[in-house]
Amino acid sequence: MTIRELSHSNVNLINTINSSFEISSRLQLNFSNGKFSYDVIPVQGRTKNYLYDEIDYSVYITDENKKIYFLFKGDELAGQIILLKYWSGYCYINDIRVAEKFRGKGFGKLLIEKAIEWAKEKNCIGLQVETQDINVNAAKFYERLGFTLGGVDLFRYKSSDNEKDEIALDWYMLF
Repeated sequence: MTIRELSHSNVNLINTINSSFEISSRLQLNFSNGKFSYDVIPVQGRTKNYLYDEIDYSVYITDENKKIYFLFKGDELAGQIILLKYWSGYCYINDIRVAEKFRGKGFGKLLIEKAIEWAKEKNCIGLQVETQDINVNAAKFYERLGFTLGGVDLFRYKSSDNEKDEIALDWYMLF
């Protein structure tokens, strides 16, 4: 496996990996003694597809507070991660995706390890990533890697017809 930085020669690869996933459960959140916990409850199945705005990602090539990495297995694109150094001192994972055929095989962990390396080089205090309560696999993935659920936003998706019932979850890994 090879990790490569975004460059002018590979900028066309951004968001070409299908990040859709099947939903069959969601997190039922609890808050007690200053900590979040959750139970997994079944829901009617459906497929979640993400839509993305057209952004000029070439600015990430020269902006020292932004970084994009691609993960390849041989010549095949297996994953990507988009990082931003936030004003809060965190490295924000704006997007992480792994091609379906590579999911559950350690590729996401490699991308998170690269994010940790970059964040530490940038003197960040930790990583922050957001997902939704309907993305149970992502929540469990972050938790397994040492992230802590640190924030819940009930209203972030209220303006979106397709996502208005979803709850945003902010996960943190402190260094």
